[in-house]
Amino acid sequence: MSLISRWVSNYMPAIATALLAAGGQAEPVRIMCVGDSITESSPGYRGILYESLRGDGYDVLFVGPKAGKALDGGQLDHAGCGGYSIGPGPSKADEWSNGKGNIAANIEAFLKSEPDIVLLLIGTNEFFNIGTLQPDLEPNRDGPRRLASLVDRIHELRPAVKVLVGSILPVAWSKDFAAGFNSALPGLFKGKPNTWHVDAGKLAGFAPADWSGDGLHPSESGYRKLAGVWFGALKPHLSADATLKAAYAATRAKAEQQLAEQQQQQIAEAAALSKGFRGAVTSIADFVKQKPSYAYLSWEPLAGSGASSADGWTIRALPDGGMGVVFPQSIDLSTATHLLVLIRGEEGGNSDVYIKLMCADGERMFKIEAASISREMKELLLPIAKSEGKGNLALVKQVQVQGNFNKSQKFAYTLKRLEAATIHPEPRP
Repeated sequence: MSLISRWVSNYMPAIATALLAAGGQAEPVRIMCVGDSITESSPGYRGILYESLRGDGYDVLFVGPKAGKALDGGQLDHAGCGGYSIGPGPSKADEWSNGKGNIAANIEAFLKSEPDIVLLLIGTNEFFNIGTLQPDLEPNRDGPRRLASLVDRIHELRPAVKVLVGSILPVAWSKDFAAGFNSALPGLFKGKPNTWHVDAGKLAGFAPADWSGDGLHPSESGYRKLAGVWFGALKPHLSADATLKAAYAATRAKAEQQLAEQQQQQIAEAAALSKGFRGAVTSIADFVKQKPSYAYLSWEPLAGSGASSADGWTIRALPDGGMGVVFPQSIDLSTATHLLVLIRGEEGGNSDVYIKLMCADGERMFKIEAASISREMKELLLPIAKSEGKGNLALVKQVQVQGNFNKSQKFAYTLKRLEAATIHPEPRP
């Protein structure tokens, strides 16, 4: 990702409105990506798919209960939920989802986003996140039936929606992973109204470099291949507009030029703010004294993801892995202007880091660019105004810290302190 693209993503959400208006089409096709961490990963396949569709002149809007932004600032909302199973019934994801760690338990709420097309990729966690919680469940035998029931429920709630059902992706250690599950899908969905089976694993043609270090989640090249599969599956359901294609390219080029001109100004403002004075400071977590409440490292326990020290809590995690702190009582951060995080990168720690404030009615997500994290303990200021999401900061229930892989498929960092504060620049003479 170029520096300019990063600035667009973080600082220019208004570009989304301009790009959507550029094509002159009143009603873009509303697409909702539904699934587990493979869907939730940001930008993952969603960002690549969005760029491909918009760049080819397709008027689309990505919708869902979770907010997201494309590289150009466009809307990239979704319904990806790390660790979730198809459902119904208990899963390990219940621990961080108020007992609703499966898609079936949430699909009615998800569909309030009113999608025209649903891209459904779910089922991997039937193999990993259920186990003794549903001892009679055999994923290869029972998973396809659960998936078909989920599709039926989607059409019961929204009969006209088109559902593209992806097969479970292979894993690095076994091309035959979930073979029994996947083999049942063509027959289950053949002839089903408004339903299409997409053999995502076979069509993506994953090679060894297309998996991340855990062998389960895709790498950047893997996500690019998966996006290509969805792009091909979507094209028959969409109409391209050459005018929109040209307008999108022109608008994005103009936005990048404007951002290049603003870059130095943004850097100067950030430097001034870092020397500013602070009002009330609220401690969110002191990682020297406060051990994280839980971790999500694929399906491994907290002990496998990090260790405490006098410096704080060091995490070495897999994609979409990290840790969380649950507060005994909700904390009020509504008057804060910034989050302050004391962080240091360790060996292999060259990835972006995400901090999520989980509120009573949603979440706020903050992205720390990899380039901002040094090998020295450093305080970073994260403007609350630039956060993604719509959670009420007066009722923050927990904090989660997670990250994505870098090119070497590793990330590591040490967190020492996380606070919220009201910060103002020093008055100029």
